[in-house]
Amino acid sequence: MTAKTKTETEIKKQKEMCVPVIKRIVELAEKARAGGILALEENIEQEPNFFLKTGLYLLTDGVSDENIKEVMQALSKAYSFMSLTLQKSIITYGILMIMQGKNPQQIEQFLYAMPDEKLTEQIEKEMSEYPESIKANAPAAPFLTAEEIKAMMEEIKAMMNNQIDLKDFRNKIDEIDDKIIELLTQRFSVVKEVGEYKKLHGLEVLNQGREAEILNKITDKYILNIYAEILKSCREMQM
Repeated sequence: MTAKTKTETEIKKQKEMCVPVIKRIVELAEKARAGGILALEENIEQEPNFFLKTGLYLLTDGVSDENIKEVMQALSKAYSFMSLTLQKSIITYGILMIMQGKNPQQIEQFLYAMPDEKLTEQIEKEMSEYPESIKANAPAAPFLTAEEIKAMMEEIKAMMNNQIDLKDFRNKIDEIDDKIIELLTQRFSVVKEVGEYKKLHGLEVLNQGREAEILNKITDKYILNIYAEILKSCREMQM
C-alpha cells in the first residue's frame, strides 16, 4: 500500500468516526440559531465529548473567537491519538462557525468537506511519525488525568476572566466615545453658525489668537495633536 493510499484510508476512517460529531454540531447550530448561543448552556453538562464540551463552555461564556482558537489549539495537544486529528479540527471550526451565526446547512457542508489540503498533510505527517503498533493500540478517546483536566480548566477560566475584564474596559471606552462624538457634533454645529456670521460680516476664517488661546490650555501632547486636527476641520467647515 502506497503512502498516498494509506493517507486516504486513514482520512476515510476518521471521517466515518466524525459523522456523529458533525451531526451533533449541526444540532447545536440549529438550537443556537433559534434560541441564541446562551440556549446551548443546558447542553454542556450532558455533552460526553470533552473537546466539544470545552468549546461550548467558551462559546456560551462570550470568549472571543481568537481566544477560542488559542484554547482549542492548546487543548488539542492533549489529543495526540491518530483517530482524533480530524475530529478536533471539525469541532474547532464548528464552534467558531456557530459563534459567527452561520447557517446550520452551511456548517454541515463545510465540515463534511474537511479535511483541506493543509490538514491532509498534517495527517500524512503524523502517520509517518507514529509506528503502526501505536496507532493500532490507540484508545478511542484521549486519556487525561483528573489533575490535567483541572489544570486545563483553570487556564481556561483565567483566560475567560481576562476576556471579561477587557470587555469591561472596552465598554467604558465606548461610553466615552459616544460622549465625545455627541460633544463634537454640537461643537461643529456652533462652528457652522460662526462661519456664517464671519461671511456675513466679512471676517477672516482663521483667528490665530483664538486658536492659540485654545491650544495653550492643553498640556498632553496626544490631546494637543487631536485638538489641532479638530481646529483644522473647523476652519475647513467655515470656508
